[in-house]
Amino acid sequence: MAGPNVYENFAQYDDKGAQVKKDLEEVGFKGIKIWESSQNIMFRTGEVFMKSMFGMWKGKLKMFGIEDEELQKKLHQECIELYDNLSGANTSNMCTFGVAVIVAFKED
Repeated sequence: MAGPNVYENFAQYDDKGAQVKKDLEEVGFKGIKIWESSQNIMFRTGEVFMKSMFGMWKGKLKMFGIEDEELQKKLHQECIELYDNLSGANTSNMCTFGVAVIVAFKED
């Protein structure tokens, strides 16, 4: 959990984009459009998903100070199982999450 002075990307849309729109207007952007859109993670299995994330996965673990090989393997397997149960091989459901799309124009 982030402290009060730590900025998180996910916080940008807490107010449905009101602050982002205000900030963009203050620096000269016009015609600002913000909307939500559903996104799907489209991997057949957790194993395929984790293979696609391999480079980022190792970097994220190191970033959080997780260098123990056994713990890395355990977390890797837990991610595969979690994905398969939520959106992959063990279910017909596709995991959906929302993203905010922001379009803004600024004249030169």
